[in-house]
Amino acid sequence: MERYNDIFFREDLRGYMRKLFIFLIGVGIAFPLYIYLGQIYSLGFLLAYFLYTALRDI
Repeated sequence: MERYNDIFFREDLRGYMRKLFIFLIGVGIAFPLYIYLGQIYSLGFLLAYFLYTALRDI
């Protein structure tokens, strides 16, 4: 049982790292857009991107 839980924990950790990586890529794309454009569009893109990534995993 201990081993079983350890495997699940490791899978969960890998999924978490993948989400963090996706999050960082999203910030890396959207933040420069937000700086350059300085408009609502980039903020909307950021929001849409994070909603997409959050809902896709569920």
